[in-house]
Amino acid sequence: MRMLLGLLIILMVLPALADSRVGKWCELADDGESCVGYISYFQNGDVYAYGNIENLLYTASGFWQQNGSQSCLNLTYKVFHVITEEPLSPEDTNFCNTVVTITDKDFTYIDESGVKQTMKRYSHQPDFSRQPLPETLIAKQQTIKPITLELDAKPGQYGVMSLPNEAAPNQVSFNLTFSPYPEQEAANVIPYTYVQVGESDSRHLRVSLHYKKEYGDKAALMLEYHTPGAAAKRQLLANDVAINSTVEVTLAWTAEGQTTVSYKGIDTQHFLPLSNWPSYFIASSAKAAYTRRP
Repeated sequence: MRMLLGLLIILMVLPALADSRVGKWCELADDGESCVGYISYFQNGDVYAYGNIENLLYTASGFWQQNGSQSCLNLTYKVFHVITEEPLSPEDTNFCNTVVTITDKDFTYIDESGVKQTMKRYSHQPDFSRQPLPETLIAKQQTIKPITLELDAKPGQYGVMSLPNEAAPNQVSFNLTFSPYPEQEAANVIPYTYVQVGESDSRHLRVSLHYKKEYGDKAALMLEYHTPGAAAKRQLLANDVAINSTVEVTLAWTAEGQTTVSYKGIDTQHFLPLSNWPSYFIASSAKAAYTRRP
């Protein structure tokens, strides 16, 4: 009977332990006085984290599960140099920690190396935003000098680079250049480049440059909204962009989904609520370059 009661208590405690972690937590720096990063645990098993370790900025997404006292995470890390914002190779990792206690304020666990770690609760509500920024990142903001990212996608091929996640509300300005490969070398292929905000399998927007033979020596600049299962909505912003010239664009958005695209002093507004703002630079059958203006 005593063993049965003990088992019943364990079965009652474990779901409560898992539920208690839902929210957003501060991952403490070595001195315990500041946050090196933040991690959000969602009720449905999603997890989202971001932070700064030395000269690296990382974002991580995936899922978590609780097996007894074992807290296991399957994560994909996107890593960038803090100053240049150069994307490094993504990394996939799976690991388990041993949960010690989860209270309303603290989350204590033993990591894989056997070291006890403690996180402080930031909020009971998890989110996909990259706010607040860790103190170490705030200190480095004035030194950020983004480098130019270049893609050379031969006819029929494409290239993609991850960009640091954006937060809402926020604003980002960037330069985009585009040089398509001759169409005769890529039959039935339309060369393009675009900056995408949002994941392709959910709602997302693109600012794109593309080329067709009838355009002559010009390219078209478009704003595109994509929703799975629905036809894409496209709006022409300009049809006279000189090949290999620099296009300057500014994107601004709110958490509620109000999005403004600015080009040559003209603002175009749309409504597109997104759950998070992962960003990508992509090109196909063209040479293209992207530079974020700090």
